[in-house]
Parts: sequence; C-alpha cells; structure tokens
Amino acid sequence: MSKLQRLTFSSLLISISLILSKIEFSLFFPFGGSVTLFSLVPLIIISSKFGYRWGACCGAILGILHLITTNLKFQGFNIFSIIISIFLDYIISYTIIGFFSYFVSKLKKTKYKLYISFIYVFILKFGVHVLSGIIVWSPFFKKNFIQGLVYSVLYNLSYLGPELIINILGLCIFKKLFYNLIKNRED
Repeated sequence: MSKLQRLTFSSLLISISLILSKIEFSLFFPFGGSVTLFSLVPLIIISSKFGYRWGACCGAILGILHLITTNLKFQGFNIFSIIISIFLDYIISYTIIGFFSYFVSKLKKTKYKLYISFIYVFILKFGVHVLSGIIVWSPFFKKNFIQGLVYSVLYNLSYLGPELIINILGLCIFKKLFYNLIKNRED
C-alpha cells in the first residue's frame, strides 16, 4: 500500500470514528463523557493494519478532531486544569487506543487476544480520564484526596464501562476483519 493509500484509508477511518462518536446512547453527563456506537473500532482497525506507531498518531489526530467538534464545556477551576483536561481527555486518551496492536503483538496466541488487548488499552484510557478528573476537580476536594479519587473513578466508570462493552461488541462483529488485518499488517 502506498503512503497516499495509507493516508487516505486512515483519514476515512478517522472520519468514520468521528461520525460514530456523534451517535450517542448515553444520558447527559454534566462534566463530559458519552457512550457511543463503536466509535473506537475504526481506530483499532488502523492500529491493526498499520501498527501501533501509526495508530497512536492517528489516535492523537482523532483526539484533536474530537476536541474541535465537541461542544466544549471546559471544566476546571483555572487555566492549568483546563489545559491538562484538553491533553489528557482528548489527545492522550485517544493516542493510547492507537497502541492496540502493540498489546496484540505482545500477547501469546489465544483466541481472546483481541479482546484482552482492547481491555488493556481501555484500562489505560480509563486511568488517564481518572487522572484528569482528579486534577480538574482537586480544588473542590482539596481536603480529601480519596474522596476526589473515588468521585473520578465512579464518574468515569459510569460512561466508560458501557463504552467498553459496546466497543467489545464491535470487535466481535468485525473479528474476522481484525485477524485478516493483523495477518497482513504493514509495519
């Protein structure tokens, strides 16, 4: 595949991911977050086809595009917490999903390799969102760090839990495609 074809294929999948992220099943989350229809699966396809380096770059681009196209409700008490929120909640969290193929390559042969790899990157994404929540809302919980940590974990789990399940269903639906892409990967 030529560089132009790779770029075109990746751009198309990033666009599909962005469109899928607008199909939301969630209730209103006052401080951000949503449950979408397979919105991370296209990024997983990119990572599977072209490797984790390209997948991470495409993830960062998707995060920036998601930031630009989202109703921005900057949360935080100061400019520092807003900037941290932008980097962690958008750029870093989507970049992490691009590392999917790294975990696939490191796992031993098992029929659950795709799902385990996705759960690994999703746990890392969850951790980034929890860290962001702690930093953004720390002034509110300044006397009790544990209370802020518990709040951030529970809040992020309320929408990322269903998001994980829906995207795993997407992996189940497109499972054969993933095995073909991994077998024919271009590194």
